[in-house]
Amino acid sequence: MTTSANAAANLNCTTNQIVTNTLQQQTQNLQNVTGTITLGDPCLETRKYWCFLLSSICTFLAGLLVVLVWRLFAFLCCRKEAELGPNDPKQKEQKAQRGKQEFEGTFMTEAKDWAGELISGQTTTGRILVVLVFILSIASLIIYFIDASNI
Repeated sequence: MTTSANAAANLNCTTNQIVTNTLQQQTQNLQNVTGTITLGDPCLETRKYWCFLLSSICTFLAGLLVVLVWRLFAFLCCRKEAELGPNDPKQKEQKAQRGKQEFEGTFMTEAKDWAGELISGQTTTGRILVVLVFILSIASLIIYFIDASNI
């Protein structure tokens, strides 16, 4: 029984030494890593910040192009009619038609007005929303700077 107890003790000691050596090697490997990410994925080794900048600029320019094309289309196709005189009978007809059109679109106009007031900060809720968006944008920028400096 003593030989089996000695063999088990030696096996435990050998296993403990192997585990200790492995942990020491992993600790040294972690201490040796400075400045580069070595997770085995080659995509994480190089930063491509220019992709973010290029996509942001392209998105901005595409939005600007859409707005300009829309305005050009509206300018070319939707010209205003000539002003009518104060005693013109057509003016009364147009006023009646405008009244009907405004009645049909009250829900949408109210929703647009509410959204415009909320975004512009004209109400207390809108001001809170604007401040929250500002704080979150600054926090995002700070997180980006911290992440970019850990290269």
